[in-house]
Amino acid sequence: MINQAQPVNIKGIREGLLVTVDALSFEQILSQLQTELAEKHLFLRGSRVALQLGKRPLRKSQLKQIQAVFEQYGLELWALLTDHQETRIVAREMNLGTRLAGSLTDLDGNKLTSPA
Repeated sequence: MINQAQPVNIKGIREGLLVTVDALSFEQILSQLQTELAEKHLFLRGSRVALQLGKRPLRKSQLKQIQAVFEQYGLELWALLTDHQETRIVAREMNLGTRLAGSLTDLDGNKLTSPA
């Protein structure tokens, strides 16, 4: 058992599930997602997932691999929350949302300096 904070955190939100990944390499993200989803897939199956990446950059091919992992366990990746502009563009190209309703971001996913 790891004594540190969990590298993959899954919590319920109004829109489905919010999956947050810690500062991991891409290979570690895939491995940790596989582990977490294998343990919890019966409970999570059928859920919509928003993946929170922070500032981590990912290429389209990497996002497709992550999306395939979610699909393997019956989950739908519908949004990608990221502070990395190029990754946000790739998410839009894949028809993924880039913000949650009611979030303090503009339509491009940039943090607002003050509430609108």
